[in-house]
Amino acid sequence: MTTQYPQQPGYPAAGPVDPGRGMSIAGIICGVLVPVVGLILSIIGRNKSKQAGFDGKLGTIGLIVSIVFIVLWIIGAIAMWAFFAALMAEYGTYMG
Repeated sequence: MTTQYPQQPGYPAAGPVDPGRGMSIAGIICGVLVPVVGLILSIIGRNKSKQAGFDGKLGTIGLIVSIVFIVLWIIGAIAMWAFFAALMAEYGTYMG
């Protein structure tokens, strides 16, 4: 005599996978550390997502983060240049 066990419910089918998701997440992370690389990765990830029919929100977030940090890097570079220029103007001729 064999015992019949009740059928276990199955798992739901996985939804479609966004092909640009990983590239977009890498773009967000690199957007903080190396903004130019983050900008490039975010653009690539956003384009992959758009071509696959997804909204590309992560790529857009990566673009915004990268652009903000590029602007901050530029402002920081200008501030450092101005600081060292003022420092050299004040103490550059002092040799004693």
